[in-house]
Amino acid sequence: MLSDFFAALMFDTIGSFAAPQGTSPDRIVKAQIASGLKILTDGHIHRKEWDNSFFKGLTGMEETVIGSGHIYQEYPAMTTLLRLTGRIEATDIHPAIVEFKALRDITPKGYTIKQTMPAPSHFLAKILDDNIWKSIYSNPEELCRDIARAYRKILLGLYSEGCRFVQFDDCSWEPMMYAGGIKSLLQGGTDIERYISLLIDINNDSIDGLPSDMTIAHYVCRGSYDSPRYRRVDYSFIAPRLFAESNADMFYLDLNVDSDNDYSILRYMPDGKKVMLGIVSPFDTPDNPSQFIETNLNEASLYCGSTYPGISFRCGMNNPASLLPSPETQWTKVERLNSIVTEIWRRQHAILQHNTESHM
Repeated sequence: MLSDFFAALMFDTIGSFAAPQGTSPDRIVKAQIASGLKILTDGHIHRKEWDNSFFKGLTGMEETVIGSGHIYQEYPAMTTLLRLTGRIEATDIHPAIVEFKALRDITPKGYTIKQTMPAPSHFLAKILDDNIWKSIYSNPEELCRDIARAYRKILLGLYSEGCRFVQFDDCSWEPMMYAGGIKSLLQGGTDIERYISLLIDINNDSIDGLPSDMTIAHYVCRGSYDSPRYRRVDYSFIAPRLFAESNADMFYLDLNVDSDNDYSILRYMPDGKKVMLGIVSPFDTPDNPSQFIETNLNEASLYCGSTYPGISFRCGMNNPASLLPSPETQWTKVERLNSIVTEIWRRQHAILQHNTESHM
């Protein structure tokens, strides 16, 4: 459920941060607080991979390490692969719950902890991409039921430990956010409407029956890339169903950071849901001027009903990409953005209050 706190939220990060190897969670917490953040995460510093580290904590998933060979390059590569080996179930003590408890125990009172995890739909998309699932499940709906049941168990476990805010990180929609991706899906024989239904339904089923004071955010992302293909994003194909049919309370949207966005897509968002506009790049690129940010906020607000939108980075910072900022620079970026957006909100609030008083 969207509380007054989240309705008024103006700036938040995606939740992952660059940090030198061996950085303690306590140091990450202190840096976030010093930068003005009210919502804290552990920065993903414990995760080898942002998604597989979560998935390998589920029964039915087996990790294989490839320590030799060459994969599309001239130098030796080492990577880990996760394969489905049995029916999906949640363990009693999932790594996400361990992460949350460790962060909870070092977080001062007055701050909100955000537990991030790959979305159920992201997990489903990865499994469906490998036909091994057909040897274990008779159809995708049966697979979805087990995944949703596992996620509900983990979410309720987090709730029992005091977690009230969860962010689903989801790259499953990325192929449908540009024309080439849609074409590839169709050429591969994908029934896109059915596929979209599976992605939406598994997320909704995973959060069905959760306590009303647990807020679920859906982060729709493309990954930490900075290539021409990823500079333009178009939500027009997925927005009518994704926004209207999802039961998430909030959306963090990976948007264009170097050009105008078509915010009319937000007309499909039911009133009362919060939208965080990912229009700021985390990469070492020139910072957006405050006027750019305010213009985008005001344009998006025309379609956001009663809940004013907020700002976020378009993707996280805990990534090996060379263009990402140094650990020190990232906190300067966070503090600057928080200051800019706070000032914009102060002006908007003053205008709203003046208009209200003028009509009394």
